[in-house]
Amino acid sequence: AANLVLEAKRWISQHYPWWRRRGGRDHIWLMAHDEGACYMPSEIYNSSIILTHWGRKDLEHSSGTGWPPDNYDTPVTWPAL
Repeated sequence: AANLVLEAKRWISQHYPWWRRRGGRDHIWLMAHDEGACYMPSEIYNSSIILTHWGRKDLEHSSGTGWPPDNYDTPVTWPAL
């Protein structure tokens, strides 16, 4: 899927001049599946807005991923800046 998105981005930037106006920074990519942005090519991820969801809250959550299981009972903490 990452190659498909990258090809789409390159086609859009060649055919629509307003894409290059800000390098795609004011464009939104929708990734509709779990972990969608994890596989987004950095060429797009670093220069566009990525709209995605994360979090399946069904009781039998399994995504077949290498990420650790979700734990919705643990509070989210952010490192000190």
